[in-house]
Amino acid sequence: MAFLVNLSDSGIEEILPGLFEPMKNLRTLDISYNTVRVLHKNIFKGLVSLHTLVLGNNLYLTTIERGAFRDLENILEINLTYLHISFLGSETFEGLHKLKKIDLRFNKIYHVENHAFYGLDKLESLLISYNEIKIFDNEIFGGLTSLRHLETDEYELCCLKPSTVDEANCHLSQTFEFYSCEDLVRNVSLRVLLWIIGFLSLVANLASFIYRKWKLGLQLKIGYGMFVTNLIVADTLMGIHLLIIAVADTYYLGTSASGNKCGQSSEYCRAAGVVSTLSSEASTFFVMLITLDRILVVKFPFGQVKLTPSICKVASCLAWLIAIALSVLPIGMNMYFIGKFYSRTSVWFVLPLTRDNAPGWEYLFAIFITLNFLLLLLIAIGQVLIFKEMRTKSLVLEKHKHSRVQTLTVARNLLLVVFVNFLGWFPIGVIGILALLNYTIPLDVYSWASVVILPINSVLNPILYTLSAVLKKEKFVPTSSEQEIVSTEDIRRLDELFSSDVLYANDVRKLTCAATCIANRTLNLNQIDFVTRKIAERVDFLHKRMMYYGNLTMDNIWIFLDNDGVKGVWLQSKPKRAVNKQMQSTDIQFLDYIRGILLKSGGNIVHDIEEQ
Repeated sequence: MAFLVNLSDSGIEEILPGLFEPMKNLRTLDISYNTVRVLHKNIFKGLVSLHTLVLGNNLYLTTIERGAFRDLENILEINLTYLHISFLGSETFEGLHKLKKIDLRFNKIYHVENHAFYGLDKLESLLISYNEIKIFDNEIFGGLTSLRHLETDEYELCCLKPSTVDEANCHLSQTFEFYSCEDLVRNVSLRVLLWIIGFLSLVANLASFIYRKWKLGLQLKIGYGMFVTNLIVADTLMGIHLLIIAVADTYYLGTSASGNKCGQSSEYCRAAGVVSTLSSEASTFFVMLITLDRILVVKFPFGQVKLTPSICKVASCLAWLIAIALSVLPIGMNMYFIGKFYSRTSVWFVLPLTRDNAPGWEYLFAIFITLNFLLLLLIAIGQVLIFKEMRTKSLVLEKHKHSRVQTLTVARNLLLVVFVNFLGWFPIGVIGILALLNYTIPLDVYSWASVVILPINSVLNPILYTLSAVLKKEKFVPTSSEQEIVSTEDIRRLDELFSSDVLYANDVRKLTCAATCIANRTLNLNQIDFVTRKIAERVDFLHKRMMYYGNLTMDNIWIFLDNDGVKGVWLQSKPKRAVNKQMQSTDIQFLDYIRGILLKSGGNIVHDIEEQ
C-alpha cells in the first residue's frame, strides 16, 4: 500500500530487477544521491502506478539498458540529472507512453542515436542542456509529436526541434548571438562585411609585408621594423580567420543545421577560435612594444638607452608565447570551460558582451576587457609621453617653420595610433562592463563587434605603418624616422663618435641653431673650424658606410654653447641608407655651402674686432 518511497542518499550501489514488483500502488520513487552504476532491463517491473521517478545525482550511473523503463506505463515525470550518461541509444525510453517531462540536464551525453526518444508521444517538456552532445542526426527528436518545451546547449538542436515547439519555447542554456538555422551568419550585411574586411586585411598586410622585405631589408632586424613585421603577421591571421568564416558561410548557405557541421566540428571550431584570439592579443602586444621602442628613440636620440636586436627578439618571442598561451588555455582546461569556450558562436570568436554567465566568462572578462583595456591605456600614456618629449625638445625650435610642421605631423600621427586602437577595444570594453552590470545588450551588437569593430584594427594598422608610405612616398612615423642604423657595429661607432655631444643632447637650453649663430655672428674663427670639422666627421663616417643625411639645412644644425664656448654639434637629421654614391652628393654640397657661410660670418666678426 506504499504511495511514496524515499531511498535517497542510502549508499545503494545496485538495484536488482523485480525489487519493486510488489509495489503496484507506488506513486513516487526517489533513489537520488546514491552510487547506482547501471539501470538494468526490467528494473522497474511492477511499478504500474508510478507517476514520478527521481534518479538524480547518481554520479556513477553511466548505462541505461534498453527496456529499463518498459513497465512504467503511467509515469509522468523522470529526473535523470547529474548522472554520468554519455550515450543514449535507440528506444532508450520505450514504454513511457504517458511521460510528460524528462530532465537529462548535467550529464555527459555526447552521442544520441536516432529514435532515442521513440515512444514518448505524450512528452511535453525535454530538458537536455548542460551536456556535450556532438553526434546526432536529423531524426534525433523523432516521435516527439506532443513536445512543447525544449531546453538545450546546441542551437542546432533548436533548428531540428519538432514543429510543435515554438521558437520562443526552445531555450538555449547560453546565448548564441550568431544563431541561425540556415546560415553561419544570419545578417546579409555582416556576410558582405566579412568578405570585405577579411579581404582588405589579408591584402593590406601581405602587401605591407612584401614592401618591407623588398624595400627595408636589414631594417626589419631592429626594434621598430621587427615589431611592425610581427604586427603584420598577427593582423594577417585575423584576415585569414575572417575569410575562413566567409568561405564556410558561403559553403553552408541555406543548409539546414543537420548539414551545417561548423558548430559541431570541435577540432575545426577550436582551431579557428584559437587563431582569432591569438591574432587580437598578439596585435595589441606588438602595438605596445612599438610604442615602447618609439619612447626610447625620442627620449634618447643617441641611443644611450635602446632596445637592442637581441632584446627585441626576446620581446617578440615572449609576446607570441603569451598570446599563444592565452589562446590555447581554454582548450586545456575542460573542467572550467566545459569544452565550449570556442563553440559559443558559429563564427568562433568569443567576446564578453552578454549577460549570460557561460563557462569561462570570468576568463573572457579578464583577458578581453581588463588586460586589453590596461594595455590600451599604457599605449595611450606612451604616445602622450612621446609627444611631450618631442614638444620639450622642440621648444627652442618653435620659431622655425620646419620644426612647427614636424611637431604637428607627429601630433597627428600619434593621434591616429591612439584613435585606431581605441576604435577597436574601447567600445568592446564599455559594452562588456555594461553587460557585467546586467544591462541588456542587443544581440546584433555582438555580431557587429566580432565582424567589424574588433577586426578593423587588422585593416588600419598596415595602412598606418606602411601603406601610407607607399601611396604618399613618405614614411608614417608615429615618433621619429623609421630609418635606423642597422649595423650593431655602426651603432657602437656612432655612439663613440658622438659621445662628446650626448651630455648636451638632453639639455635644450644649451642648443642654439646654426642659422641663429650666423645671423648674430656669435662664433669666432676657432669655433667655426670646430663646428665644420664636427660636421665633416659625421658626413665622412656615414658616407664610408653607404649612409647619408640628405636633408641638412641651417635649421637642423644645432650647436651646443656653454660658458666655455662650443662643446658639440648636433645634426637634427636621421641617417639613411644610400643606394648609390650620387645620393651622398647632397651632403658634400651642403658641407661646402655651410663652410663658406660660417667663414663669411667669422670674417665679419674679425673685421669688426680690427675696426674696434
